[in-house]
Amino acid sequence: MTPLERLKESLRAADSLRRIEFQISDVDPPIEKLKPPVAAVRAGVLVLAVSAFEKFIVDVAQTQAARIRNRVPARRFDRLPDTIQKISVIEGLRSAISTKGKWVSDRLPAISLASADVVSKKVRTSAFGNTRESGVKAVNEILKPFGIENVLNDPVLVSDFESRWGQPEIHSFLQDRLNEIVRRRHLQAHAFGMVSGLAISRVVLPRDVVFLGIVSSLIASRLRARTSDIINSAIGAAFPTTV
Repeated sequence: MTPLERLKESLRAADSLRRIEFQISDVDPPIEKLKPPVAAVRAGVLVLAVSAFEKFIVDVAQTQAARIRNRVPARRFDRLPDTIQKISVIEGLRSAISTKGKWVSDRLPAISLASADVVSKKVRTSAFGNTRESGVKAVNEILKPFGIENVLNDPVLVSDFESRWGQPEIHSFLQDRLNEIVRRRHLQAHAFGMVSGLAISRVVLPRDVVFLGIVSSLIASRLRARTSDIINSAIGAAFPTTV
């Protein structure tokens, strides 16, 4: 199953959970005694959908890094973009050294594997997708090593989004909407009950799920095409890879 397929499966689960609200209460806002379960459902849907999206961004980056690893031989490693080489070597070793373990010896297997990849000039798949950011900043940081900058601000991607979304939006809509969705998720996940799930609109929530699905599909397509370009450039036109 591809990262996009896994994401869509999770979003379908989130949408199924969302529909449970209508079995609890057919009116909005719900009566007082039904507010807690309705709030819990809405919060659960948002947390599940955003978590699935964040996992997707990491998985799709590592999947495409794995394509490069499998297609580009060691003798062509130096022809990869500098950003790919640096992330693979530096971040690969750093993350291996930082592997959790009580003793230094607990880290040795990961360090040995990362070192072997450096020596054999193989792309370190697990080095990609690491970020402490969220929302648009996370997307940009994860895609940047592949040579994709500010993807949600790209005019072509914005146009493709609007075709699937069904209506035109302001140019910054993708970035603004994603950051807003993630912000609301943070409030639900980390506010320890101080922010009710009822603050999440019954009308907006299903559109959030649809939004994440469309954006993810477009990102996956753009990244796969870019990765094919990277592979073709490294191995030469004599052995082209398909998108």
